[in-house]
This record gives sequence, structure tokens and C-alpha cells, in this order.
Amino acid sequence: ADLPGIVACIRRASPDLPESVLTDAAGGWVELAPHIALASVGPRTVALGSDVLVHQARAGAVRPVADSPLFQRARTLAGPGTAYVVLLDPSGPPGGLPRLGGAALRIGPQVAVSGALVFDRIAAAGRAAAWFSQILDALDAGHSATAEPPSGESSATPSDLDRVIGALVDASLVLRGPTLSFDARLPVDADFAGLLAEALRLLPSLAEP
Repeated sequence: ADLPGIVACIRRASPDLPESVLTDAAGGWVELAPHIALASVGPRTVALGSDVLVHQARAGAVRPVADSPLFQRARTLAGPGTAYVVLLDPSGPPGGLPRLGGAALRIGPQVAVSGALVFDRIAAAGRAAAWFSQILDALDAGHSATAEPPSGESSATPSDLDRVIGALVDASLVLRGPTLSFDARLPVDADFAGLLAEALRLLPSLAEP
């Protein structure tokens, strides 16, 4: 999948995105939300996240990331789907293992997201699962998502968490050793592009030990 194909897929899930993003995609760079960019960084490879980091990835790529064995393992974690995203931190925490993860997007009657995150310790994966469970329980009870993320620090506000996690329908979490697998569907009327941008802002705090 090249950048125009990925952006066309995202626009199907989020019709509010202007048609101009398709033209931007043909030029290799798309701004999905303020300071969140999606850009081509090589053949069938794109970078997604902070516009500053995406620009650096686009300018400084030495070899295709997809050639990395760690990338291939993370790609497997994402599973099958219309499109996928990979989380890869080769260095990991001090003295720890690399952080790997992936999520696949499926578009049908409803938008579905599934995948897995591998933490460096079972306890870290357990804390992330407990964090998700606590927030989902609070939202189910009609309260705001005020729980701290697993790292204990985040620039995200409760409303950010509400928008992302509150949009999940029938979310499931499976903890197996240091691996946390997840599967969720979004309501038909969800703002997919906006939720994606918020999720990207929250992802670094989730990946912390």
C-alpha cells in the first residue's frame, strides 16, 4: 500500500476529511490533524505521528525500516487488516527488551482495530491492561476517564481519553505473559481521523514501563 491508498482508506472511515488530502497524499505528505502527519518515507513505507519526527524520518531514512527483523516481528503482531501500524522501539527501557507492537485496521460495516503490544516485563503489560480496564469501567459507569496511564505521566487530558477509549465498542483485552492483545470496534458515526490523532498522542504514555 502506498500513501495515496492508505489515505483513501482513512478517508472512507472518516468522510469528514477534505478531499484535498488525496491530492496532498500524491505529493507524499498529509496532515491528518494539527501537528500529526502521515508521509511516505520509502517504497510501500510511511511514517505516522508528530510532524517534526515524520519530517526527520522522511529526510533521514538510510534503509527501508521494513528490512528490520524487529519490524517484521512487530508487523506479525498487528495481524491481518486493510492497513496496519507498527510500534517499534529497538532500544527499549534501560536494561530491558525492545518494545514491539502493532495494530491492524479493518473496514467493513464498522471500523475495527486489533493487534498486540509486547512489553519488556509481564508487570508492565499487566499495568497497561489494568489501566485500560479501569478506564473502560469508569466510562461504562458514565464517569469521565480520569485514571492515570501506566507511566503515571501524560500530557493527555481526561477528555482526550474519553474520546479515544469511549468510542470503543465491545473492546476485549487478553494478557498472556508480557503480551497484551486487544480487539475493538468503533461506532459507525465515529470520527476516525480525530480518534487516530488522539490515540497517537496517547500511545507514548501507554508504552512506558
